[in-house]
Amino acid sequence: QKHGSLPHLKSRAAASNWATAFIERHVGTAVSVTVQLRKNAENPARNSDYESWLAFFESCSNSYCAKFIVICSHAEIDSRFRGLPNVIVAKDLGTALEHDLALIEAADIHMGASSGPGTIAQFNDKPYCILNSAMGDKFVESFIVEGNRGRFAFSSRNQNWIGGKETPELLAREFDLMWKAVQDSPANISQKKNSN
Repeated sequence: QKHGSLPHLKSRAAASNWATAFIERHVGTAVSVTVQLRKNAENPARNSDYESWLAFFESCSNSYCAKFIVICSHAEIDSRFRGLPNVIVAKDLGTALEHDLALIEAADIHMGASSGPGTIAQFNDKPYCILNSAMGDKFVESFIVEGNRGRFAFSSRNQNWIGGKETPELLAREFDLMWKAVQDSPANISQKKNSN
């Protein structure tokens, strides 16, 4: 109430600088999208649908100038991701948890599983969508629910939790909404004007 907004979660300066350099080196001028995937045998209900993600990544490769930085543990990596030109597997480049958090913070968009590291996106301005979520049932007082979509009262319209399992169509629809928000952002509009 005092400041009119929630404080952003921030990485250490060294991690933040590393993430910026990582994105410049591996993503370049494309839109950077972190994707946190989850595959846990002890709680499979919240696991990511890898087939849907693969189909989504493939469909985006010819439609969007975007690079997807997949963040997950070594055990959660699907080797098929490595064959996609628009996917970077962060763990293949030696990342640890602090790097993953800094990448989420530095990227233009965040997508993925309902899991701890995504918290850094929630306390930030970037568009995000958290998939396969049951958040609406747990945070009724601070959560705005519209159908299968919900967001915290302090979040923007482009920061959503989505109930239900991923499908390629759902991922494409949510990504397109966030893509438009990034393209229409004041920073991007200013950058386009300066490059003309």
